[in-house]
Amino acid sequence: MLGDFNMVEDKIDRIPMRDDPDTTTNALDNLKLTLQMMDGWQQTYPTTTAFTFLRKHNGHQARLDRIYVKSNLFQKTYEWKIATVGIETDHRLVSMKLSSESGPNMGNGRWVWPEYLLRDKELVEYMHNEGIKIQEALNNPHLQNTQNEENNAQKLWENFKSKIAKKARERAKIVIPHLKKKIKDLEAQLNELEVNTEISNKEKIFMMANLTEK
Repeated sequence: MLGDFNMVEDKIDRIPMRDDPDTTTNALDNLKLTLQMMDGWQQTYPTTTAFTFLRKHNGHQARLDRIYVKSNLFQKTYEWKIATVGIETDHRLVSMKLSSESGPNMGNGRWVWPEYLLRDKELVEYMHNEGIKIQEALNNPHLQNTQNEENNAQKLWENFKSKIAKKARERAKIVIPHLKKKIKDLEAQLNELEVNTEISNKEKIFMMANLTEK
């Protein structure tokens, strides 16, 4: 059972802290008891404070997004995470993995072009230049008279796609570690700020909101 519950079970899951109405929390407690379910992220990180929703205009945050699992399934879960996603949204993504003895072995899957690479100036310039080259080649009247198995429009297009995919992989090896380091540094700053007792709660709220938005 998962999604945006639009409420929290405990006031520590909000900043600034406040309790949700008893009628709401009691209803969820009864449902969890009936279904024998638990909040897997909370069970995994019982002493950690983290949030999934940011209200930008005032910096308030809450852990609204949760995954509940059956008690007998919890031991088969791992890698519980709260992570930022690559789309414009005021929510973060909650995820976990569930193991199954009868499940198939999964490979790495096919390579997919990461969307954020389309903002890499070096790659975009390379694609632009290569695109002009293939456009000129396809528009060359001489091609129509000399086409064969190795020299034809389909082959030129295939080679073009292979070249820009190869370049994208090369750029990904450079760009991805840089992005991961920036994200890791921001998350470390956020974690340090959450436990900092030397600054006021009001100041902490806006500092945490700023880091979360970044």
